[in-house]
Amino acid sequence: INSCVKQLQLALMAKYGSTILPQYGADGNWGTETDVAVLAATGQKQVNTQDDLNIIINNLYNTQGAVGGATIGNFGW
Repeated sequence: INSCVKQLQLALMAKYGSTILPQYGADGNWGTETDVAVLAATGQKQVNTQDDLNIIINNLYNTQGAVGGATIGNFGW
């Protein structure tokens, strides 16, 4: 289980609801379900770097307003 992947999954679910990851939810594993969710949410087919992951997570939370518009921070791989 990868805590960074779980943070991404939690951010996806916070913005789009549990239906974006209907089978496994925020399990911390990057599989097909997470691939499909990231593509649907961002239009990106892959996440290549930690910076890419951090940007996606921060954008998901910031556009939703769940954390008052503040950035979440950096998540280590």
